[in-house]
Amino acid sequence: MRTAVELHRAWNMTLLTSNILQQIKDKFGLRMTWSLGVVKLKFRVEDGGYELHRKVPYDYDSEYQDVYYRIALALIAGKINVHEALIYQTESKHGVHTAVGGLILRNFPGRLVLYPFQASMCAIIFFSGKWVDAAVAAICGLAAGLVEYALGCIGGQATVLLDV
Repeated sequence: MRTAVELHRAWNMTLLTSNILQQIKDKFGLRMTWSLGVVKLKFRVEDGGYELHRKVPYDYDSEYQDVYYRIALALIAGKINVHEALIYQTESKHGVHTAVGGLILRNFPGRLVLYPFQASMCAIIFFSGKWVDAAVAAICGLAAGLVEYALGCIGGQATVLLDV
């Protein structure tokens, strides 16, 4: 389930995630079904009427998703066992095998650099904007990043607003 949640982040890779889950289900003889939505994943274990709902965080970290994908493939191929896969997933989540530059951009305040850059490049590339449009988009991206950073610092119920 952790693999599905991490693979499904931001890319909304429904087909890839479903294929990986099906391979894991077949390999280990699991009796479960799943429903992959845009922001929510539902898992149903068929033996006990148990249903688990997971909200998928929206994120841009493709290296992180690639590592989870490789861990899942190694598990399916039998190169690692479930215990090792869980250890690798935990290490990936904590950034043990990530370069320092990647760790800086993965978390705030270093992540604030990405928001204006991404917004300005989207304005130019996707909307054929001019440099003035890129500057306005960069300011909006910085404002969005600062709001997300502030809500993350506040914590508690304020983080609910991040998913709206």
